[in-house]
Amino acid sequence: MDLFSRNIDDINNQNRQLAQKRKIVALLNRSEKELTIPGICKKVKLSVPTGTKLINELICDKIIIDSGKKETDNGRRPVLYKVNPEYAYSIGLVIQLKGISISIFNMEMNEVYSNSDENFVLENSIACLENVVGIIRQAVDNSQIEPKRILGMGIGITGRVNARTGYSYNYFNFLDGSLVDFFSDKFDFPVYVDNDTHVLGLAEQYFGKARNIQNAFVLNL
Repeated sequence: MDLFSRNIDDINNQNRQLAQKRKIVALLNRSEKELTIPGICKKVKLSVPTGTKLINELICDKIIIDSGKKETDNGRRPVLYKVNPEYAYSIGLVIQLKGISISIFNMEMNEVYSNSDENFVLENSIACLENVVGIIRQAVDNSQIEPKRILGMGIGITGRVNARTGYSYNYFNFLDGSLVDFFSDKFDFPVYVDNDTHVLGLAEQYFGKARNIQNAFVLNL
């Protein structure tokens, strides 16, 4: 096998391992309970030796942590693992006609920082938009979280919004591009924009009272 072929094989192997690690992290992040190595391997369809190697690498990178031992009736108690809640964070921003609120959550969706301004007034102006940028930057600074630890930011804004393109039709519609493009240029993490009531419903579906419920009605007052 020549050097080029070996390099291609190495790259393919690295990509495969990275994809497998992402599956492990995604599994632990959405699981409602901690899992053992055999339990993780079974769910992501990996052999125990391969899964153990990848999990140990994730532990070394401080992405996964030991969360105690599983209770058993007899024998050696296996170690349980979960995603390190402080490894990464996400930002939630809600922009309303009168008032703005921002929260930062860890990997367990626990709020680690929050702030709101009830005197904020939404205006379709560049000055108001720059004010929003300042509020976000201040929140990141005050939280003392490293910006590289922020996975992304979700913005809910009143009015009509195209979540696919990130374009806001009622407010900040004077931009050359979308609202997502604007914020992505300002910050080094992905940004998503949607209608404030829609994201309220999504939050209830994935993290609130509507979790694991097929149909739910959400009313935003």
